[in-house]
Amino acid sequence: VYALTQAGIKEEIGLEYKTAVQRALETRDAYKLAMTALSASNMGNEKDYTALMDALNTPGLTSQTSMVNGRTESLQIETQALYVLALAREKTPRLSLMAEILTKIMAKKSYFGYGSTQATVLALQAIVEYYKAAGAKTAQFSMEMKLNGSKAIIGKNVNTGLKEGTNTFSVRYATSNETMPYNLEVSYFTLLPPNSPEAELRMSTRLSVNKAKVGETVRMDIEVKNVKAALQP
Repeated sequence: VYALTQAGIKEEIGLEYKTAVQRALETRDAYKLAMTALSASNMGNEKDYTALMDALNTPGLTSQTSMVNGRTESLQIETQALYVLALAREKTPRLSLMAEILTKIMAKKSYFGYGSTQATVLALQAIVEYYKAAGAKTAQFSMEMKLNGSKAIIGKNVNTGLKEGTNTFSVRYATSNETMPYNLEVSYFTLLPPNSPEAELRMSTRLSVNKAKVGETVRMDIEVKNVKAALQP
């Protein structure tokens, strides 16, 4: 329904749209609510859009999965990005709320993006829509960034302020009404790939020998295990 309404199709899917709205409100699934709110906006149905957004504003909502079987962080990012996109459709977008959610999204960025490809695309769309909604206001926002107590210049390398062990990065806005998303990018090298305790797949590798000659063929056994009784994408 969302895809079709994005493509400009409306009257032909009246029943499907009505069913989608009803199910979203019944399940209180945040992912479905956000996507259906966008559909309602595309249909020009202000009543449904308002009802769906009111439901979305309820604290503690969860999402079961997404259309690409998103889980954990990827699912959270997809849902939060769709929420930002839906907020951008309000007559007077709540920029501070959008910025708050975007900061959470940007904090989850890793070296390969924002989780899955779908989550990354939606996150980037949300960032673009925020800046379109905020416009020139963001240039007027006053904020101070500090690394370990020393002022950090936006857009500049802050390596000189880093120290071994714990580092503290802080952001202070001039007033509580002025907020905008920010991103601190940290680059480093590790001998092992990043792991997650929430991963639903476990992989282990085992070489047949500990030493090998140049050009020699060595067997590697790879074991992949699904730790949940659920289909994995």
